[in-house]
Amino acid sequence: MRARSVMLAVPVAVMALVSSSAWAQPASSERALDDQRRLSEGVRETDAASRAAMERGLTGGPEVTWEQVRRNPDDPGLNAAWARTQIMRGDLLGASATLERILMRYPAATEARLVHGLVLFRLDDTTTAKSELESIDPAQLTPAQRAERDQVLAQIEQRTKRLRQAVTIALGSHFDSNRNSSPSSGEILINNLPFTLEGSAEKRADWGRVGVASYEFDYDLGTDPRLSLFGALNLLGDRQSTLKTYDTVAGGATTGVRYVDGPIGAQFGAFWNSMAMNDDYYLSDYGLDGRFTYRLAPAWEAFTTLRLDRQVFHNISSDQVATDSSGVVLTSWFGGVWHPDEAHNVSLSAGFARRNAAAGYMSNDRWAGRLGDTWLLGKGQFISAVAELGVALYDKSNPTFSSQIRRDSDGRFDLTYGVPVGTVAETVGLDAPDQLREVILSVTGEYYRSLSNLPNYTYANLRTQALVSRRWEF
Repeated sequence: MRARSVMLAVPVAVMALVSSSAWAQPASSERALDDQRRLSEGVRETDAASRAAMERGLTGGPEVTWEQVRRNPDDPGLNAAWARTQIMRGDLLGASATLERILMRYPAATEARLVHGLVLFRLDDTTTAKSELESIDPAQLTPAQRAERDQVLAQIEQRTKRLRQAVTIALGSHFDSNRNSSPSSGEILINNLPFTLEGSAEKRADWGRVGVASYEFDYDLGTDPRLSLFGALNLLGDRQSTLKTYDTVAGGATTGVRYVDGPIGAQFGAFWNSMAMNDDYYLSDYGLDGRFTYRLAPAWEAFTTLRLDRQVFHNISSDQVATDSSGVVLTSWFGGVWHPDEAHNVSLSAGFARRNAAAGYMSNDRWAGRLGDTWLLGKGQFISAVAELGVALYDKSNPTFSSQIRRDSDGRFDLTYGVPVGTVAETVGLDAPDQLREVILSVTGEYYRSLSNLPNYTYANLRTQALVSRRWEF
C-alpha cells in the first residue's frame, strides 16, 4: 500500500511543477535582490549622468580652432570661445591657462571671466570660482550667461556645505516579455525526465508599475585629507499587472565613511536590506562593502569593490524552498574607468562571486566581465550602455531536476536614454516651470539571456522601462 501511494505522489508532484511557476523560484531567489538593487542603482546613475551632462553643457559652445586664435590672439571673445572648446576636449588646465592669459591683458573681459569661473568650478577650486563669478555684474551678461553663473553658484553653495542631503523620487512602468523566466524549450527536467510546461508555468509577459524613493546624506568632518560620514535610506515598490507572485516591496539602509586624499579614494560601510514578495516576508540581507579608487592619470582611474552579504531567505507560498538559497555571498570587482574626452566615460571590469548556500545545489562560483559607456550629450541628455557576460558553476546537482551539475552562462545588455523636462520644453518652444525643468525622463531597454546545460534555466527576457525621476538637494 505504501509503494502505491509513493507511485501516485510522483505524478501529482510532477503535474504541480509543470503547471505552476514554483519550479523556477530557486533561480529567482538568486536574482531577486540583484534585480531590485540594479533598479535602485539605475535611478541614481540616471540622475548622476544627467547632472554631469548638464555641467558639461554649462561650458559648451561653438567649436573654435587654434588657427583662428593664432590669427587674432588678443580677441577676448575668441579666446573665451577657444577655452570652451578646450573644455569640451577635456583640457581643463589648458583652458584655465588660456583664460588667465587673456584676463591679465583684459581684466574687464566679462565672458572670459565667466568661463574662467566655470573652469575653476570644474577643477574643484570652488573658493576661487565663487570669487570670480560673484565679481561679475549680472547686468553685463546675456540671459543664458546669467543662467550659467547662477547655476554654478548654487552648486558651489551646495558643495561647500558640511552636511549635504538629497531626496530622490522615481515613478514609472516596465514590460517584460518573459516575466516568469519560463524555459525557451517549453520543457523542464524532473528526475532526469523532460516534461512539457503547462498553465502558469508557460512563458508569461506582464506589465509592472514601479516606484523608488531614497534619502542620502554626506557629512564632512572637516579634516585634511577629507573624511566624511555618509548614509542612505531607500524604498522600492514593484507591482505586476497580472503575475502577482512577483509583486515586490524592498527597503534598506546603508552607512559608512568616505576618505579622499588627492588621487586616492576609499569608502567602507555596512548595509541592511529587506524584501517581501506577494506580501510575504522573503529576504533579509545584511553585510559590509567597500570601494577603493586610484586616479592613475587625468583620464584614467582604477577601482576595486568588495561586498560580503549574509542572505536569509524565508519560505513563502510561491517559493517553498527559498531557505535552500540562504547563506553567505562574497563579491569582488576590479577594473578601470577611462575618460577619452569630456563626453564619454568608459568602464571595463571583471568580477567574481562565491555563494555558499544552505543547499549545495544552490552554492556556486560566478565569473563575469562588464563593459559600460556613458555618453554625455549636453543640456542634461545622456546615453548609457552596459553589457555584462557571466559564467556560473554550481557545486552539486539538484536531484529533484537532474543528476547533472548545473552550469550556466548569461548575458545582459542595457541601453538608457535620459533627458530633463526643461530640455524637452526648450526643444518644442515651451517654458517649463522651474520645479519641472529638473525632472528627468528616461527610457531603458534591457535584453537578458541565460544558457544552461539544464533546460530549466535556459531562457530569455526583453524588458522595456520608462521612468520619471526628480532629485532635490539641500
